[in-house]
Amino acid sequence: MKTELAPLIGTASPDDEVNFYRHFVALHMNGLSDGGPLRAAVLNHLHEVTAGEGGQDVLLFGRVCQIAREGAAKATKWTRASLLAQLRGTVQLRGIPKFRDDVSRIDAFSREGLNDVSETVDDFHVPRDI
Repeated sequence: MKTELAPLIGTASPDDEVNFYRHFVALHMNGLSDGGPLRAAVLNHLHEVTAGEGGQDVLLFGRVCQIAREGAAKATKWTRASLLAQLRGTVQLRGIPKFRDDVSRIDAFSREGLNDVSETVDDFHVPRDI
C-alpha cells in the first residue's frame, strides 16, 4: 500500500513521507468486508508477520479492527509502541526481518549459557526444556 501511495502523495524526502503518514486519516476504505479484495490482501500480509498456527492473521485483523473502532470514538492517535501494547497477548508476531540474524545470535548465546548451568543441585535433578 505504501509503495502504491508513494507516487500519489509526491513527497520530496523520507521526512516528508513520514510527516504525511503521521497526519494520514483513512475515512473510508472499501473492500475490507468479508470476501472483499482488500481484506484478502491485508490478510496475506498479516500472515507474513504472524507466528504460530494458522488463523493468526484473521485474529490479528479482527483485533486491529476492534482497536480502530474503539479509537475512532475518541480520535485516538497510535504510535508503534502504543499499538503493539494493545496487540500484546492477541497473537505472536514475528520479529523484524532485519533483526533476524541478531535474534539468532542471542538465541545461540542463551542456549550456550544454559548448557553451562548444571541441571543437578545436591544430587537433585531439575529437568529443563530448552
